[in-house]
Amino acid sequence: MARKMGNCRICRKKRKLDPHHIISRGRAKKIGRKELITNPGNIVWLCRKCHNQTTASLARYKMQFEGKEIEVLTITVAELEREISRLKEENKARMREVRKLAEDEILRKDSEISELEGENEELRRNMELLDSLSLEYQISRGTKKILKGAKREVLQKSRGIERKVRKGAVKRAKAVEKELKGAVKGAKKVGKDIRRKSGL
Repeated sequence: MARKMGNCRICRKKRKLDPHHIISRGRAKKIGRKELITNPGNIVWLCRKCHNQTTASLARYKMQFEGKEIEVLTITVAELEREISRLKEENKARMREVRKLAEDEILRKDSEISELEGENEELRRNMELLDSLSLEYQISRGTKKILKGAKREVLQKSRGIERKVRKGAVKRAKAVEKELKGAVKGAKKVGKDIRRKSGL
């Protein structure tokens, strides 16, 4: 039977509710009264927290973990520790990858900047050549303006490229760190749930 929203019959809080059978489903089958399983008069709607406190739920948990409490807890803790260790190693590997990618990107951009600087140097030499050929003053002045603008553009582009590369590397590193924190939090929650259910 599906869960539904409403007020719990015990704590009266508005939550998602589970159907609780007054005469249990197993008992209804055993006494040959299967209609009690779907009979609304035999069902009360309880929140998960209250439902877990019913005798039937507690007995079911006890049977499920009887004679295995210590073993289950030991295995769970060991598995959690292994998983946390694995995630830490995975995170280190990813951080190394991110750093490598960032370094490669910076080298590539440095190469592009060097090429632009080479073009800039060639433009400067061309301007000097034009000046040495005694061309009109206006032509020389115009060329200088173009070169100045090109230098400014190269500088702006190189700064923009460096900012983008650093920003991307930081974002990737933060995403990996967030994923690791989420996994550790999830692993702790699983351990806490198992200890709560097993009563240890």
